[in-house]
Amino acid sequence: MNQKTKPPVRTLLALMLFAVSLITFACEEAEQPAIRSESHLGDSIKTSSVPDQESEGAIISLYSGEIKTTDIYADKIWKFSLRDSSVVLGLQVDFYDSAKTITTHLIADSGVILETRRLMTAIGNVIVTNADSSILLTEELVWNGLTEMITSDSFVTFISDNDTIQGTGLRTDRSMRKVKILHQVSGTLSDDE
Repeated sequence: MNQKTKPPVRTLLALMLFAVSLITFACEEAEQPAIRSESHLGDSIKTSSVPDQESEGAIISLYSGEIKTTDIYADKIWKFSLRDSSVVLGLQVDFYDSAKTITTHLIADSGVILETRRLMTAIGNVIVTNADSSILLTEELVWNGLTEMITSDSFVTFISDNDTIQGTGLRTDRSMRKVKILHQVSGTLSDDE
């Protein structure tokens, strides 16, 4: 894992605000019965706001059956079991194909992982590269492990060969072979003839 500089204070504040909003506004179906009970509300909030585990230099591997699909590396990670979430600083992710070859690599300042929902939000200076050297740059994106799609509502820049396309919002497969930029699309295309 490459050494990274410490994320700026603005990114850390955004991450903490995101984590607090995640904890505060989690889906009704994901809440535990104790959280719905008024007599236990105070204890539940205190318990769910404090991480169950804290690790440095963590590696999380995800599998589909027997096949490894993803390795998640974190400089620091806080796990909140009641909310099925982990908050990560210094995020790096490798995605694998069925031949165990890295197809896509993601780097971000931070992230939030919802393990049972198989969702990961990457936040701050997000850089995604794939095997053919295409590059995606943005400030925030979501990877959905169930659909294996990458989405973003933020401004994005996609660079492939000598082509650069920018816009707001993105939908792509995890190998970035089918990229769709949704709004305010602009860019430069090379004239290869």
